[in-house]
Amino acid sequence: MEASPRPFQSAVEDPAITSPSVRLYLRLLQRCLIREIFPDQRYQAPDLVHKLSYSPELRENGLDWPTEAETMVGRKRLNNLRECCISAIQRSVPGDFVETGTWRGGCGILMRALLEAFGDRERKVWLFDSFEGLPKPDPESFPVDKGDQFWTCNSYLGVSLEQVRANFQRYELLDERVRMVKGWFRDTVPNADIGPISVLRLDGDMYESTWLVLKHFYPKLSPGGFIIIDDYGAVPSCKAAVDDFRQQHSIVASMTPVDWTGVFWQKRESEPLQDSSADTSCDVLQLHAKYDASQAQYAAAMHELGAVLAERDGLQSRISGLQSRLDELQSRLEQAAKEFQHEIASWKERLDAERAIREAIEHSKSWRLTEPLRRIMAALRASR
Repeated sequence: MEASPRPFQSAVEDPAITSPSVRLYLRLLQRCLIREIFPDQRYQAPDLVHKLSYSPELRENGLDWPTEAETMVGRKRLNNLRECCISAIQRSVPGDFVETGTWRGGCGILMRALLEAFGDRERKVWLFDSFEGLPKPDPESFPVDKGDQFWTCNSYLGVSLEQVRANFQRYELLDERVRMVKGWFRDTVPNADIGPISVLRLDGDMYESTWLVLKHFYPKLSPGGFIIIDDYGAVPSCKAAVDDFRQQHSIVASMTPVDWTGVFWQKRESEPLQDSSADTSCDVLQLHAKYDASQAQYAAAMHELGAVLAERDGLQSRISGLQSRLDELQSRLEQAAKEFQHEIASWKERLDAERAIREAIEHSKSWRLTEPLRRIMAALRASR
């Protein structure tokens, strides 16, 4: 059987990292951001109550909701973001790095670390987020978002501004070049005084959030810059917003899938017209990635099931052991009770015998004859 084609996971041209120390720093940073080095637990959305064990396959593909990691995008999408940013730096594409929808700040931390690693002192990292989660849908203005339920998970998806700043500080990457803009996109994005942009990363899930960012920020994206869509394959409303925007603005640059959900493309000054099969090819490649992701999810679910069954068997063994112990203790208790009852019966027999002897003495003739003498002796002892 012919091997399935794999999605393209890097930038247009692979950027070169010549410094071994920079490669090591970035690799360690990414592994920390996704908690590959120190594995945490995970949730399987929408269940935000029961914690499951860490799965490297799911974390690599950004298929779980971590309990501690600063990002949920996974290794593949982090690699793509890293390579797009390095490409922009090395090719001197003008503009800042911008992310809309930052959650715990992991992607922003990586972007700021890249500026530090490559000695870029000019660019800024902009993070736009409500820091409260996602808004309720506005079906009158954006009908595609009708019925969207992401806002019901805001207890998990909403991460405070203070916590994101603390996460940056933990990696020693919080400074004046990290700009965090708090508020709903409908209020902040249209009025944002930023630009130009060299890397624009969208992670807003909804049609409204995606459309507003594309409308106001895509014109500020420099030619040669990269635009990354995190939720294209995962959220149909996000895909609809991207497809509508590209069609409305005659954007023909080919989208490249990163994994089962992420896509990106590079903005050009001008491009030759392409046939409609370009985006279809992206969809086909992403379907292959979704199939692989489904296999990873299946493997993780089977592993979890095996762990549960093993735990159940272990509990059953422990229960059997405890039952044997209880039976043993019950037997010992019954034996002790029998011995105690036997001891009580023995003492009772001795007491009865002593009582019979005493009664016999008290009723004897000698006892009665010596009674006056006992009284005299008692009086003498009392008089002393």
